[in-house]
Amino acid sequence: MNLPRRHFLGSSLIALGSTLLDALSTPLWRWNNSAVLQAAPAATPTAPSVVFVDVAKEAGLTIPNVWGATDHKSYIIEAKGSGLAFFDYDNDGWLDVYLTNGTQLGAHWPPGKAPTSHLYKNNRDGTFTDVTEKSGLARTGWQTGVCVGDYDNDGWDDLFCCFWGHNILFHNNGDGTFADVTRKAGVYDEQIRWGSGCTWLDYDRDGRLDLFVCNYIKLDPAKTPDPAGPAVRHPVADDAGTHRAVPGQHHGPGQADPERQQPTGPPQRAPHAVTRYGFFCVRNWTLASFRYNLCVSS
Repeated sequence: MNLPRRHFLGSSLIALGSTLLDALSTPLWRWNNSAVLQAAPAATPTAPSVVFVDVAKEAGLTIPNVWGATDHKSYIIEAKGSGLAFFDYDNDGWLDVYLTNGTQLGAHWPPGKAPTSHLYKNNRDGTFTDVTEKSGLARTGWQTGVCVGDYDNDGWDDLFCCFWGHNILFHNNGDGTFADVTRKAGVYDEQIRWGSGCTWLDYDRDGRLDLFVCNYIKLDPAKTPDPAGPAVRHPVADDAGTHRAVPGQHHGPGQADPERQQPTGPPQRAPHAVTRYGFFCVRNWTLASFRYNLCVSS
């Protein structure tokens, strides 16, 4: 019997069974209607050993994560997301939660309604309390990353936060509050950069944490056409601090620098993506400040 290969491969009668070895060892020309493999019984599905349940609402973690327009995305900045950190900021032995946040292009936020980063204290019973206002960590802007480390070896975990605009180093004061020490520590960059990720490491084994920061593409607000037409119309972050100084709110392009209390960055329009990647590594020379040790950009 001449059984074409296509017929053999497409036959619904061929399945794994006890005669599989016999079938594979028999030439196709010897096959007949009796050479049929019986289908093995289907395996009974078993319940997964680990089940994840969304308990954010019950835990009190209900603040929305805002990242660009809700119904469409016009620019690359809106298509990215943010991050979070689990760390024990108050040294009580329980992990707390730091949530980053974004904003929207051209949004006019009512006073007190702009999205910000948030710090949640672990209540040790499966719930969390929002302690953002007391902590001093609330910032409005495009925050894309965060890393935790005790850079000054005082026993309290600090935060380095990446933004599109200017990054921030928050020093943990040990009393539930944090201070922006970006300039004091020497890690403030006058350029508008898109810090996409960061990590603490002791690369030279001197016992002091050093800092590694990655940058994403360069955005040039002055050169991006509006998707709806030739004119550039969209502001970048608006009331989060783009066109006016907002004390204590920081670090989207053009937003207020809390150490200067004035807008920073060029006139803001729509972001323009220019392919330019880079990173820098900062060496910790003392317990209170950093110094650039390596800078690479392409």
